[in-house]
Amino acid sequence: MVPISLESHAKTVAAYLNCYKNASSADQEMYGRHFSAYLLTACWKKMHARISSWPAVGLIFGLHSALTLNVLKDVIERFDWDKLPAHQRRGDQTLAHVMISNAASLRYAMDNLEPNYRSVSKLLQAATSSVKSDTNYRIYSKETAYELHCFVLAIFFGFSRSLKQVKDYPKVINIHIRWE
Repeated sequence: MVPISLESHAKTVAAYLNCYKNASSADQEMYGRHFSAYLLTACWKKMHARISSWPAVGLIFGLHSALTLNVLKDVIERFDWDKLPAHQRRGDQTLAHVMISNAASLRYAMDNLEPNYRSVSKLLQAATSSVKSDTNYRIYSKETAYELHCFVLAIFFGFSRSLKQVKDYPKVINIHIRWE
């Protein structure tokens, strides 16, 4: 496998961004799928190294422990929610739209967790309210914090497992590739 130079990678990213910016919605979706495939192909080894590094494993373990030991519920209860801005922040609407349009995928991602941590009903309800509201409804609140943290953990687990499958793929199909 020939490594991709930084110059070549930068050109590819710039070309993607220019095409995406000027494309129709349908074409943007197609460009997004192609770019995701490119990123996986070009960057999976670095992504796998990062998600399986000790700091990442420690973060994932800590978040999982906070959920399973009910520490997170206590922290959410004690947190001063008045410190957060009452209005949406940059990206909240985008996140809300992505969650709503990918609700099935969101629920599928939650299958990476134990059954009692899989609920996203409050999170989806908040995303729906955020999109429909003219009053800058926040997605992250005391009511949704627990589900959002569960969702983040599910994404970490799913991302890690998926990259491991990419790494193990040559073994699965019984071929030998020298990864440099």
